[in-house]
Amino acid sequence: MLIVKVDNRYRITLPIEARRQLGIRVGDRLTVEADGGSLVLRRPLRPSERMRGIGLHWQDGSDPAARIHAQRLEWDTERGR
Repeated sequence: MLIVKVDNRYRITLPIEARRQLGIRVGDRLTVEADGGSLVLRRPLRPSERMRGIGLHWQDGSDPAARIHAQRLEWDTERGR
């Protein structure tokens, strides 16, 4: 278990072990979720990772435009747009 300290501006510094394990880089965004008595930080999938499998509509008959539109809405929601 890693321990971090909250500074006077309510910030924490992520330990190098956690940054390396998750591939977190400067400028990356993390999702924060309060779960009972815990805070959960997650690295969202990068756009290139989310687009993996976008061509599967050819096999399952779904509408590619609808799938891309839904993906854009999800990204905008995460970014607070």
